[in-house]
Amino acid sequence: HDVGFLTGRARHLAIDNPQRERMSVPIQVQGRPGDDVVLFLSDRTTFRYVAGYRGVQLTQQPGPPIHLGIIGAGGTLSRPFTFPDLGPGVQSKTYFLQAALHTTGGEWFLTGPVSLVVLDQAF
Repeated sequence: HDVGFLTGRARHLAIDNPQRERMSVPIQVQGRPGDDVVLFLSDRTTFRYVAGYRGVQLTQQPGPPIHLGIIGAGGTLSRPFTFPDLGPGVQSKTYFLQAALHTTGGEWFLTGPVSLVVLDQAF
């Protein structure tokens, strides 16, 4: 078996779990100052090695990524995110989140994935 080592410093995505629909919650991403951050959000998973992103994409992206911003001098980006209404009769839903960071040197890196349960407001 061949072993491949990916260069660079690990990036990290964090969000408190579970959350409620229609609530604004902070998403935190750690990386290097200047990293430009986009978020992949999906209700399905996949397992696809993406060499250009130096990692495995585990979110099956149904649409374009969501731009979160640029990491500041402290190495952490915290942005509020509002989860949509789940719809009538839906009590909970699991989402899969993963961030991609674009460095000032033009490289891409993926964070590890996060699975998140979103609950109906009534709970």
